Amino acid sequence: MKITIPLIALLSILFVKPVIASTTINKVENPAGQLAKYQGEILIRQDNKSKPQLIDETGAFLHIGNQLRTQKNSEAFIRWIDGSKIVMKEKSQLSINAIDYLDVDNGSVIFDIAKIQRPKPVRVGVKLAILGIRGTKFMVINQGENYNVYLKEGDITITSLAEDFKIYKNQIKSQMKQFREQFEREAKQFKSDIESDYEEFKRETKKGHAELVNEFKLIESTGIEISDGIITLIPIPKQIDEQFNLLDSF
Repeated sequence: MKITIPLIALLSILFVKPVIASTTINKVENPAGQLAKYQGEILIRQDNKSKPQLIDETGAFLHIGNQLRTQKNSEAFIRWIDGSKIVMKEKSQLSINAIDYLDVDNGSVIFDIAKIQRPKPVRVGVKLAILGIRGTKFMVINQGENYNVYLKEGDITITSLAEDFKIYKNQIKSQMKQFREQFEREAKQFKSDIESDYEEFKRETKKGHAELVNEFKLIESTGIEISDGIITLIPIPKQIDEQFNLLDSF
């Protein structure tokens, strides 16, 4: 018997749009956060077993187990259920392990953690380390083996999950306070004064013996670079500092 398929039905089969279904992305049961806005292409995996799918709508709900990825020239702006904000820059990947535990798998991600009472700090993971955070604005740049953390305000404790960090502890303690004071006093003189002091500091930290520490506490208006297990104190570059303004855009 010959079966006839109407032309409209046939076209709907042939031209299905390859994006995540609204019924899946808009489920509201126990969301961890919501995509407030975005630009470019944002991919989401519902879990480790599912394939990445393209998000095609603002307001998509995010859940524990999801993995979010921004493509080239793309950004994602996320509101968390506790009032925190997250901005993912291009070519970045974020894994949602729990409401209070996220992994920056790669790329650059900016956080504004809500200042509320918590039984334990929010945790953000990078390769072989955990950041413990309380009410903090900071940025993580994960480049695989090396990563930077820039602390705008608040409190971060960085704990190694592998070998202890190597650190020039005594010199860093004295220099941290000086850096912060200089940032506040001489913001307009950043390039000429702060960077000059920083270069001198880097030369000084190469001298003497390194100490081994499992944890390191970062203070406001400073950054660190971790490369091959060695912690180096760095200033916050002007172009990085300006990125924090994105948190006020939604």
